[in-house]
Amino acid sequence: MSAKLSFIILMVLGLFSKVSSQQLLNKWDSAFNADRITIAPLNQLNGPEGDYAPIMLNSGHLLFTSERVNPKTREMALSGNQNVYEYNPQTGKVSYSYFYNNDNHTAVAGMSANAGTIFLFRAWDGGNIYFTSGLSGKERYNHFKALKSPVNNDDSQEQSAALWTQWLVFSSDRESGKGGFDLYYGMADEKMKLYGALLLEGVNSDSSETDARFMTDGTLLFSSNRSGRFCAYSTRFDGVKWELPQPIAFIPDSFSGCDVRDLVVYDSVFYFSSNKNGNYDVYSGVLRSDTLVVPQPDTVILVIEDSVPVKIDTVVQINKFEQKLQDMEQKLDSMEYKPYKAFVQVGAYRFVQTIAEFKSRFAAFDTTALRIEYDIAEDAPAEKIQRFIIDKTYSTLRSAAIRQQDALKLQASAVNSFESPVDAFIAVYDNRNVRIVIFFNLDKDDYKILIGDKVVYF
Repeated sequence: MSAKLSFIILMVLGLFSKVSSQQLLNKWDSAFNADRITIAPLNQLNGPEGDYAPIMLNSGHLLFTSERVNPKTREMALSGNQNVYEYNPQTGKVSYSYFYNNDNHTAVAGMSANAGTIFLFRAWDGGNIYFTSGLSGKERYNHFKALKSPVNNDDSQEQSAALWTQWLVFSSDRESGKGGFDLYYGMADEKMKLYGALLLEGVNSDSSETDARFMTDGTLLFSSNRSGRFCAYSTRFDGVKWELPQPIAFIPDSFSGCDVRDLVVYDSVFYFSSNKNGNYDVYSGVLRSDTLVVPQPDTVILVIEDSVPVKIDTVVQINKFEQKLQDMEQKLDSMEYKPYKAFVQVGAYRFVQTIAEFKSRFAAFDTTALRIEYDIAEDAPAEKIQRFIIDKTYSTLRSAAIRQQDALKLQASAVNSFESPVDAFIAVYDNRNVRIVIFFNLDKDDYKILIGDKVVYF
């Protein structure tokens, strides 16, 4: 049996063991057609020299490549090299580590669909791909190793790599390709060794195909400059062959005159890089949701995507909600604060340390998806404070305020064993990751914004 036929049989088996639909891309296409996507540069991450190739770790942090001057380099003559940085969206901190970098050019090359393996490009030997697989006991990735032949090749440069189950796709400019950089694929063993590599027939062009990234359902995203500039495309293996590449439709026309590269797509956000403003910057796309539904004039139901509907008694109440929401937005505008994302926090405790403990105290939240963020107690730096937050990111103040009203009712439920010491509130971040807190309580007529120790009423 030929190596090519063996590849196809094994890939068919792998593909049919997974969901084969493109529901996630279709969801983003529908959102784009409904004008429900907000795309903006990540200004807190981007610098003036060029930033690109974002990938999201399981922690929610972003790894990306930057050409910024690195003050930590061991030799200042190398300070302008490419390096890999890590961005924490919660704190806004951008950090550099020699775990990812050395004093040569280093760049993000891709990752596995499950985020268990990271690929880096390093400029040694003309440009090779390195990988790390699994986590160490300190919850850090293990040290990087160079991929063996047939991926890394002495006669070519390798640009990116992506892994889905056991299938590895990589981009290389070797002479066996159609032109420029081309995409190759093969089956990797547990040591990331390939025993053959084939061109993605029907996908590669006479131009370059780069920036390989797998989605969790096996859809391959990549960039190609076949149209004269780099654009994002998708393809899948249909059981017999690779499908013809399809251009990504949810990148708006405002990017039509520039490159769009390094696309990665997740459930509630996507990232890409573009030279729209000169040097490359990292951009994000998030969903805007319209969540207010008024089915009849005397009874209003607020539909919340991740919770049961909340009944509001009268039209007067909903008018009050709308008026105070408008007051809040006007107050934020007067403060020149532009919300970027929001969360609903339902508690913060030193001694309640797990979600199970929280739900044992507040049984009304039994079916609510929660997560924990940690903070340091100002009066006792050795102690941690657990913030209990509804596990959803809101892209509009309206959707966050609606969800908060539901949380307030759950806090007041008679099934709880304890009374909540603090009302549920909205934690809001702008694109600089500056955090403010909003109390928006219709029942108590409590409307205020906390900025550090300052209180602003609306």
